[in-house]
Amino acid sequence: MLREREEGRRKVLGRMSRALGIWRNLKGRLGTLAEEVSYVPWPVAFPSEDLEPREVPEGPKKLSVLAVDGSQIYPDRHEVSFCYLINIGRVALHYGTGERPTLEGRPYLFFRDEDIHPGGSPASQETVSLLRSVMEREALADMAGSLPPERTALALVDGPLRILGVEEFNYIE
Repeated sequence: MLREREEGRRKVLGRMSRALGIWRNLKGRLGTLAEEVSYVPWPVAFPSEDLEPREVPEGPKKLSVLAVDGSQIYPDRHEVSFCYLINIGRVALHYGTGERPTLEGRPYLFFRDEDIHPGGSPASQETVSLLRSVMEREALADMAGSLPPERTALALVDGPLRILGVEEFNYIE
C-alpha cells in the first residue's frame, strides 16, 4: 500500500513538473497562442491578459456556491407507457453566513400527450437531453435569484454554457 501511495505521489509530481514546463513555455507567447486558437472550429477559452502571477485579493466574507446537475430516463416505445423522467439535483453551499446547505434532487415525470409528443412527434433522446439542460439552468437561475442581492455567488453547471441546438426546438419554453 505504501509503495502504491509513493508511486502515485511520484506520478502527480511528474505531471506538475510537466505542467509547469508548459506554463513557462507559454510566457510571452499569447500572440502565437491566439493565432493557433483562431483555427479551432469550436469555442474555446483563451487568456486575454499575460500569464504572469498576480496578487490574489482577499475573498468575499460571505459566499454561496450553487450547482445543478441532471439525469434522465429516456422514453422507450417498447415499454408499457411512453413517458420519460428528468431528475434535477441542486446543491447550495453557503460560506460565512451560518446558513445550512441545500442538497436535493427533484424528479419530473413527463407523461401527458403534449410532453411526450412535443411539436407533434414523439420525444427523442435529443429533445429530452435539451429539455434537461434547460431545466438545469432554470433551477440554477432560481437558486441564484433566491439569494440576497448583495451576496457573492458562484454558479456551476455541468456542460457548455451555451446549449447548442436549443434554438431549433421552439416548443421548449
